[in-house]
Amino acid sequence: MSARQPSADVVVVGAGVIGAACACALSAAGLRVTILERDGLAAGTSRACQSGIGFGLDMDDYELAWSLASNQAYRDLAAQGADIDYVPCGALIVDEPGEEERLKLLIRRAQKLGADCRWVSRSDLIDLEPEIAPDLDGGALLPGVAHVSPMKVVRELINRAVRAGANVLTGTELLGIDAFSGRVRGAITRSGYIATPKLVLAAGVWSKGICTRIGLDIPLRPLKGHVIVTEPLDGLVRHYVSEAGYGPSAASYRFDPMDGAEPAPSEPAVATVIQSLPSGSLLIGSSREFAGFDRDVNRQTVTTIAGRARRFVPALGDVTVLRVYAGLRPLVADGRPLVGTTAHCEGLIFATGHGGDGNTGALMTGSVIADLVCGHEPAFDVSPLAPDRFRLSGRS
Repeated sequence: MSARQPSADVVVVGAGVIGAACACALSAAGLRVTILERDGLAAGTSRACQSGIGFGLDMDDYELAWSLASNQAYRDLAAQGADIDYVPCGALIVDEPGEEERLKLLIRRAQKLGADCRWVSRSDLIDLEPEIAPDLDGGALLPGVAHVSPMKVVRELINRAVRAGANVLTGTELLGIDAFSGRVRGAITRSGYIATPKLVLAAGVWSKGICTRIGLDIPLRPLKGHVIVTEPLDGLVRHYVSEAGYGPSAASYRFDPMDGAEPAPSEPAVATVIQSLPSGSLLIGSSREFAGFDRDVNRQTVTTIAGRARRFVPALGDVTVLRVYAGLRPLVADGRPLVGTTAHCEGLIFATGHGGDGNTGALMTGSVIADLVCGHEPAFDVSPLAPDRFRLSGRS
């Protein structure tokens, strides 16, 4: 191991979108921040995902409020001129014929909670998306939904952190956490020892492995997903188009937090999510499956995704696929992230487990983490996200 690194007020582990947001907010608060990243910036989940910034009609009251506040945080960042490819494209949620009343019920509920959404008829749906399947009854329009470039978000936030004095160590793996008598004292890395009283764990799917080094077992598992990238299509799809079943299908991937075994490999669940990029290409997803840390592309899953997308946008049957990739979402047992402190180890702060909503929740997470580290009451109540809602096992 090389010589000691300069000490830090707080070390952030992970330089994906969550870690970058935490580092930016902590640096802006005047703290000396060191960011540790085993690979490069946005090298994990943040480079292998879709990137909608929005909300789900099926979310519960708390999740919807969190998402709406997160959406506003992105609008504020974009208004500052941040180079993040923020595009307020709006979203269309569509479903098979005959499901109109169920979708309308979800819309009315979300409206009561302050969400900007409304039902659009079949003719209006076709006006909004001329290539949409003509047999659909209509759909839900969510005007405030946007999308970003996760890699540009990471770069923007890291650059802001560095300008505020943060130290970024890429290619630097965290080997261990120096925790004595239940209190963080430092970070042990391949580049040296960093003395710090606080460590923010924002390592996504790799957070569980880090926790085991100090005797904690967090209920977090990787959830694999595939995405197709098409040739530029010059506005073939204008909105962020999502199948209504995409959100509710996530509930089938809840797991027992007390079961330390890895979930058995599962058959992929597929639902359509289509996003148009500034380049004109489309990102088409998505799938969910438990497959451990396997990120290999499964051709059968890709075929199923493509077929489902053609169901809702038939013109996609004639486009060229440029590439396909698979990524891993950090999923917590109950579907909510781990954000906050733990009684098991003073100075350890969790910012992980956002599942497929990490891009949306990043800025809010960073703001909350900065408040907690600085000893302030967070502007948004994160008690429902507290890591200690689970019975984490710890060594004495």
